[in-house]
Amino acid sequence: MVTSARNYCKHDVLDDGSVVIVRAICPTDRQSLIEAFSCLDVDSVRSRFFRDRKSLSPEELEYFTDVDFVNHVAIGVGLLGQEQMLPIGVGRYIVDIEEPESAEIALTVHEMYRGIGVGTLMFKHLREIAAANDIEKFRAVILETNGRMMHVLQRSQLPLCVISADDVMEISIDITRPLTTTE
Repeated sequence: MVTSARNYCKHDVLDDGSVVIVRAICPTDRQSLIEAFSCLDVDSVRSRFFRDRKSLSPEELEYFTDVDFVNHVAIGVGLLGQEQMLPIGVGRYIVDIEEPESAEIALTVHEMYRGIGVGTLMFKHLREIAAANDIEKFRAVILETNGRMMHVLQRSQLPLCVISADDVMEISIDITRPLTTTE
């Protein structure tokens, strides 16, 4: 198991050449998450939470930022050079207690930064952390209208199993294929 996931911090490059920092989310990021959430449009909020909402509750903010990096891993992507990281993307996985080799994944990307690989980048980094923690499968539960998330998952070129019912898709992703530099 990776004990350094709590201190995860790497630089990476988006499809447009922008250099970003990918790092572990921590309790001091609460205000940044509030600000980032306030910038999301209605469709983004609905895609992530399956309903409309205007803000995150104090309990949700604690849950989203005070993670253990064993059963709940959360990372943020920010532009390099920002004094305090206002995330342009946040990704997380939560281990399934009944199936500890499996984890549910969720990604959110700020509208202004879509289409340049932020979601793909978060997926790659979460996969790297998961592989080091013996996670073999990601599971994503998304609305059928969430083409952006489906694109990220398909772009991974990993085996997907999709079950669709009532406008919701449950997607299982086998992440055991070795990581390569071309993914």
